[in-house]
Amino acid sequence: MHTKSLVVLAILLLFAAVGCDKEDWRFTTPNRFDVDASAHQLEVGTSIGTMINIVRINERKEFELFSMPRAESKPIRIPADADSCCVYWNVNNPTNLADTIEVIGGWFSIMDTGELKHIRIDENDSGRNRDLVIKVRGKVIGGDIVIHQKKK
Repeated sequence: MHTKSLVVLAILLLFAAVGCDKEDWRFTTPNRFDVDASAHQLEVGTSIGTMINIVRINERKEFELFSMPRAESKPIRIPADADSCCVYWNVNNPTNLADTIEVIGGWFSIMDTGELKHIRIDENDSGRNRDLVIKVRGKVIGGDIVIHQKKK
């Protein structure tokens, strides 16, 4: 009986120790989309304190936002696929205390306003399927927003 109690206590302590290192992070809406070739506007909700970290386009090109300098109204141009991509980083967002990040690509745009990620995708007339993976991070862990758009 004494051994069982010790085992149960050890398991509880292990869960308590592991639980302290976890942050309360989650998507509050669906985060995976398989859409047709028409234009789409999507909105993905996340927990407070999350931010776009990496954007990957068609599984080949990616850029990381954490390593970039902040710009208040000046675009930062990033080559992505055959499209140019700009990042606008507005530090003083009056609607909330978080930074606002806008990523503009040749066929998509992403507006990160803290808890909401607004995504616009243009009609796909490129003749090939398109993929957009948006990596979102909290302080410790993160998750992916995955969008697959079929060709016409």
